[in-house]
Amino acid sequence: MIPNNSTPIKNKILIEIFAKGKLTRMEMRISSYVMRWSWGFDGKERRQDWTKSIMEKQIAEDLGIHKVVICRTIRQMIEKKILLTEKLTKGLCYQFNEHYKDWKKLTEKLTKKKLTEKLTGVNRNVNKIGKKLTEMLIGEAGKKELAGDSETLKETLKETLKEKDLHPKNKYTFSDDDMKLVKLLKDGIQENKPDYYFKGNNYKQKWANEVRLMRTGKENRSLERIGKVIDFALTDSFWKINILSMDKLREKFDVLELKMREKIKKGGGSNTSPPYLKPFVDTPHD
Repeated sequence: MIPNNSTPIKNKILIEIFAKGKLTRMEMRISSYVMRWSWGFDGKERRQDWTKSIMEKQIAEDLGIHKVVICRTIRQMIEKKILLTEKLTKGLCYQFNEHYKDWKKLTEKLTKKKLTEKLTGVNRNVNKIGKKLTEMLIGEAGKKELAGDSETLKETLKETLKEKDLHPKNKYTFSDDDMKLVKLLKDGIQENKPDYYFKGNNYKQKWANEVRLMRTGKENRSLERIGKVIDFALTDSFWKINILSMDKLREKFDVLELKMREKIKKGGGSNTSPPYLKPFVDTPHD
């Protein structure tokens, strides 16, 4: 005799479906819920196969699972024929399909189909990435190697990668003179503070680009002017602790130049370029 407040479940279902793991954890929770609200009620002559009309929102609240997860899992279970449904005016009635052989084949078919689609998509993406990587690394000459010896191709790829590591692509544009002014500022900062840490692996290229921007376009400052301002910033008691990068010097350039001229007028400095700025005097620039 089945005790009150109990749900009769066949041993075959417990062993073949539950114990053998034919359901996912989420499918197990939803299946148990459906069994409780169908088989858990006694019919007049036999067990009740269908639940009452239940909204997915109610299932989510009762199980303490997000509604989106519940809706997605129930749709998958219906598609696999694990759950059978009967539509009413409000919500659906559910029945757990205990004939697992009916939905086992469908599950395998769906899994195989999805795996095939995923593998096809992955292969397609790998081929695209491989083609782009090959073109990027070995170019037209390397493509010809694809038809030749694989060892030769490997060596070609290795050599190309080494070259690219030695000559990284530079997104900044500058001249040798721009880089000389970078060295001037860098050496001056280190002289004032030997242990100063310069942030970024490519800060020199970035600074040189800032010099180029200062001497071209609307700013149109000569290399000599920039050099004088750098010299002033490195020797002034206030500015030498505030100008620690070329972008900061560019930002404060006009203020620095005015302060420098003011200092010269007061007799605190010379308008003559220091000897180390001689290479930049009257140097033409783009």
